[in-house]
Amino acid sequence: MENTGSRGGGHRLMRRMGSIRTTAIGLGTMGLAIEKKPGRQESIDIIHTALDAGCRHIDTAWAYYESGGEEQAAEKLVKAALETWDGPRGEVTVATKAGHFRNFTDGRPTWGIDGRPESLIRYAKQSAAVLSVEAIDLLYFHRPDPKVPYAESIEAMKSLYD
Repeated sequence: MENTGSRGGGHRLMRRMGSIRTTAIGLGTMGLAIEKKPGRQESIDIIHTALDAGCRHIDTAWAYYESGGEEQAAEKLVKAALETWDGPRGEVTVATKAGHFRNFTDGRPTWGIDGRPESLIRYAKQSAAVLSVEAIDLLYFHRPDPKVPYAESIEAMKSLYD
């Protein structure tokens, strides 16, 4: 862990995660995109405020969207916020996840799991496209799928990494 100055002249704690260097404190975007979320501009303003305060780690997921809403809503907010932020985009790490999806079949939102290799690869590619990046900074396997051998899911994640 290291200390470094932030844009506002203060200090922020940095961490290394493999080859990635980012702030120890990040901003999660689930609450900006699922039920009871703030409005779009308020959500973008929240992301901007975190970035202006020195946060350089944004966490999102393909599955962060509300019932009846647009899929990948949080990833789309992150993209819009980064496109309209006047700070150093190259300092920001965006982490996203694949392997989870939303279920709304019984009238209330629940979380489904899909760890099939083809699904993980498809969702990761969709995330990269929405975020407008060649490669995702940090991609998580959201949750193991008990119906899929773990090694198969991890092999798909490795193929994405390679």
